Amino acid sequence: KLAEAGATAITVSGGEPFVRTDIIEILRYIKTKNIHITCITNGTAAYSKYEQALSVVDDLAFSLDGNSVLHSFIRKDVFPQVEKTIDLLLTNNANHAKMSIIFTLHHLNIDFFHEMKEYASSKGISNTFSIFTAEVNKETENYALQKDDFLKLSMLSTEDFPITIEGLASSLCYRQNCGAGKRIISVAANGDVFPCQMFY
Repeated sequence: KLAEAGATAITVSGGEPFVRTDIIEILRYIKTKNIHITCITNGTAAYSKYEQALSVVDDLAFSLDGNSVLHSFIRKDVFPQVEKTIDLLLTNNANHAKMSIIFTLHHLNIDFFHEMKEYASSKGISNTFSIFTAEVNKETENYALQKDDFLKLSMLSTEDFPITIEGLASSLCYRQNCGAGKRIISVAANGDVFPCQMFY
């Protein structure tokens, strides 16, 4: 139905898409509709799943919040595993253009954005930055961006540091509108439809 409505790109994210046993079949089906596919993952699934996905998707994006165990805060425990998976995929697959890293910027890691960009560059793959967004509560309050953090963001060159929301290909800049409900829709796991993923 999305293809019939004129959709040209679909981002499959989560949660974690690769917990689905049929994720490769889903991605293959989307591709039969001649749609550009970005799949965002936390990088903790079996290596073989990612190898299969690379044969289908246009962009396999790994979510990280740091360039090392030291600079990772949310994903510290899994960083070595994710890095190993990325390195294996880079070694065994010629098409590095199909891989990218999405770094999630939050209060605890914002001072390391230069190091994060350099990390992706050292791997020879592209990167973008997403902004940590969640309802502020006891579990998330340490990560929520503060006023000073937004001032730091405003000093970044959007050309050198593209800031995106959940991997959408758009830089942090002025817009008349964001495209929610017009260029973008978001379908939740239960089928509910939102004007964009930020609405839930």
